[in-house]
Amino acid sequence: MAIAKRNQKTRFHAVEKIIRIGGQLKKLLILIAIAVAILVNPQITYADTSVYSVQRLAGNDRIDTSILASNKGWNSADTVILDESSDYADAIAATPLAVKLDAPILLTAGTSMDSRVISELQRLKVKKVILLGGEGCLTSAIEGTLNELKLPYERIGGSNRYETSTLIALRIKSDSVIIANGDDFPDALASASFAGIRQIPIILITNTLPDSVVNYLDTQKPAHVIVVGGEAVVPTNLFSEKGISIETRLGGVDRYDTSAKIYDYSKDSYTSPDIFIASGEDFPDAMVGTVVAAKNKSPLLITRPQSIPTPVYSILVTRGDPSSGSVVYILGGTAVVSNLDRKSIENIGLPVTPVTVDAGLTGKTIVIDPGHGTPDTGAIGPSGTLEKDNNLAIALILEKDLKSVGANVLMTRSTDNSPASADFTTMNDLQDRVDLANNAKADIFVSIHNDSFTNSAASGTSTYYSADNSQSDKSQQLANNVQDELINYLGTSNRGVNEAPFYVIKYTDMPAILVEAAFISNPNEEKKLANDDFRQSIATAILSGITDFIN
Repeated sequence: MAIAKRNQKTRFHAVEKIIRIGGQLKKLLILIAIAVAILVNPQITYADTSVYSVQRLAGNDRIDTSILASNKGWNSADTVILDESSDYADAIAATPLAVKLDAPILLTAGTSMDSRVISELQRLKVKKVILLGGEGCLTSAIEGTLNELKLPYERIGGSNRYETSTLIALRIKSDSVIIANGDDFPDALASASFAGIRQIPIILITNTLPDSVVNYLDTQKPAHVIVVGGEAVVPTNLFSEKGISIETRLGGVDRYDTSAKIYDYSKDSYTSPDIFIASGEDFPDAMVGTVVAAKNKSPLLITRPQSIPTPVYSILVTRGDPSSGSVVYILGGTAVVSNLDRKSIENIGLPVTPVTVDAGLTGKTIVIDPGHGTPDTGAIGPSGTLEKDNNLAIALILEKDLKSVGANVLMTRSTDNSPASADFTTMNDLQDRVDLANNAKADIFVSIHNDSFTNSAASGTSTYYSADNSQSDKSQQLANNVQDELINYLGTSNRGVNEAPFYVIKYTDMPAILVEAAFISNPNEEKKLANDDFRQSIATAILSGITDFIN
């Protein structure tokens, strides 16, 4: 718990914190409508109406995930491609070759063969193993294990990942080539399934054109040079200086927009209704999934850990067909693609009632209290983010959402200030917040905060009520409803509903709660709290919890 830290922040236990999440308005309205529709029509269920079913391919670690992907795609395989688990760039370039050979890609530690990989080789009844990279990636000890297993092997490895990509490309016959940055992988990853299906080699470059890449382009003379990524990652001048023409560039404003552009360019290649989703920030799970996606004739899209970017979400919406039995396969665990993303996918295609439907909030007065405000910053995160800013951003989103379903909303502050700015003391600040709610005879009071603790590993979400509030039973019920929805939407650790005598929820005359959405003192949760989509999810969860309580 963060009680000790709160006492440091204010001796009046004034850490009234609720976090509100901001994000894509369109997606928000859909989520609100879904929540309302389910409340008004309890006979509607997710399983009956969602466009997609969702399966997660996630092991205990990246090696385990590569084995699960192999299990998904193959009952047996003559050939397996082996890559090093912590230096896995070669796996992206190997996707077209893996598809050509109908070979899964497995990951293992570079200095010794993982016992789980040995078991998978035996299950597949493998006849040959291809080692990717030089001995700096997969050492001679790996070769020794393969000799003991009496498995023939060969090595495809250059002096670096760029040369290795050209050596792999030489094994693919094509009049085209895909060029991608090999120092960061999202663009190459997003193009890998398409490259595998169409048998187009993938060449990796850095901030220069390596000699091995120039030699490949000079000798092979591909008729169609396709660059994935914008100018910042693959500059045109690198090619023009060598007299090489780029026929097509697929580059967006960011990696997710680029992923969408690659999909639009290649969508005729995908005959399966299924889709593979991978992290656009953490890549090893996705690397091994590219071959399965290509084998399945499915696109592979990338997403953020806590929210599906708009260009990618639009593809999911437009591609979905309730009659096709589409499956979305998520590559990797919740740390790389969260349950929030999974829920967003499962919501696609649900029958919705327009947001004008009475959710029970019409005419209700709800006070939203963004904790802190200049001159009080609240807690400060490891990278310098301020709690007061997060609280206000979430509150402004929640204000808009509540108004969209007919509620009368009052804000204790709508800018970076204190309600008691003219005569600021901690007590005046707290009392002004309480007076605003009591004078308005509000129906509900919600205070938004970020949690904080001296231990940076502390994490999770909690909601507070006060036993001293005149409507403590209803406050506790409201806290239960909101906490349930926060955990459902955010996928954070559940720190539960707790009782505490915080000033703003103790002295208000209506059901009142204080939400600690996540820990700003935790580096990972600090990043989430600054993310607009995570903020939007917080707001949506609070709205859903309030609606549950009112109904």
